[in-house]
Amino acid sequence: MTKLFFFGMLYVLGIACGGGVVWAHPENPLSLTYLGRVDLRDHGQGPKEPSGVTRGPSVNGRSQLWIVSDDSKIIFTFVEDNHQKKNLTFSLAHQHSLPVKGLEGISMNSSGQALVVKEETNTLVRVRQDTFEEVERVRLTQMAGFEKLAQHFVDSGKNKGLEGITWNSKSKTFFVVKEGLPPVLIEIQNDLQGILNHWILEAEQGFTVSGLSQERLDLSGLCYDSHRDKLWLVSDKGQHLFLYNYHTHLVEQRIPLGYRKSKKGIGAYREIVKAEGVTISEDGGTLYVVSDKEARLYVYAIRE
Repeated sequence: MTKLFFFGMLYVLGIACGGGVVWAHPENPLSLTYLGRVDLRDHGQGPKEPSGVTRGPSVNGRSQLWIVSDDSKIIFTFVEDNHQKKNLTFSLAHQHSLPVKGLEGISMNSSGQALVVKEETNTLVRVRQDTFEEVERVRLTQMAGFEKLAQHFVDSGKNKGLEGITWNSKSKTFFVVKEGLPPVLIEIQNDLQGILNHWILEAEQGFTVSGLSQERLDLSGLCYDSHRDKLWLVSDKGQHLFLYNYHTHLVEQRIPLGYRKSKKGIGAYREIVKAEGVTISEDGGTLYVVSDKEARLYVYAIRE
């Protein structure tokens, strides 16, 4: 069993990062404290191009993460060994082969099933959590209501298809995000039979990053935060996290994705390269981000 070790590094992302954070509601902002990172390719056993992450069922009270990699057909499961501040460790527990490759996102609903996203064909694949057997495979184009957003998928050959998926435990629906040209948030029925809503995610809603043209801004992953009833979305090229209120359709916070290796928060500030997946802990206090290019998992504590 491969052991993956975190370093005890702490750094609060906020106004101190050069003013990179924008608070829509500064009276009650959130901040992220960087806890550490792991190399998911440790000993060549883990994913080489992690593109999506979700929280799996806990194992004896320990956190479990499921990760997909767009270069393989495998779901990788990691289990937390220890949650001490200066000795955080995860272990690669299992590798489960799937019938599809090129996966860009993964999520789970409340009925014992996982859903993975294949970007190339904008396909959603439902998988049993216990046996990893494929239950069904549905293309977005096959769902009722697709004609209302078909115009946004005419450039599907430009690698701008579906990039992330999350289960909304309040609405009992799935939310998927189209990467770009333009970025689109789509709400889908749990049975995958129909599209309920869709929203274009543009500068008007707060999806902007200084120094990056609007055309280049992408959204590469998302997760539902049940404690705040909001969505966290990550941008690969923008190297930022967005806290999005899907009720008001506005970004409430924009947080740069980076860290300092020093325990005291000093030294060179480093940005995460090609962040493509994000998920949140069951208690709503920890955020996990995976980097495709670096093949690393980054962990942050959410501070109220």
